[in-house]
Amino acid sequence: MVFLDECGFNTALTRLYGRAPSHQRATGQTPRNWGKNQTLICALQASGPFAPLVIEGAVNGTIFEWYIREVLCPALTPGQMAVLDNLSAHHRASVKQLIEERGCTLLFLPPYTHELH
Repeated sequence: MVFLDECGFNTALTRLYGRAPSHQRATGQTPRNWGKNQTLICALQASGPFAPLVIEGAVNGTIFEWYIREVLCPALTPGQMAVLDNLSAHHRASVKQLIEERGCTLLFLPPYTHELH
């Protein structure tokens, strides 16, 4: 099984909490509106993560289709099952076709429900 997901981040990551000696205030500086929003797309299998890609901005259908065709599919082994969440970009017919052409199966997670927690 191969699980695939995206994670957004900003290059201006800062700590929200700090430590200081007793009875002293922890101080620090954080950048304001500095850095770019980026997205990491990565697959995970039993042996560990593979097929990573970092892009600037958010994932859309065109970018995701390119990732599947150029990065993920060459790394897949026929017979694997790719598991995706329900991001709208994942539901393109071309994504399913590309994965199945590689001899793999595509499976979507069920829609989120708070009752499962």
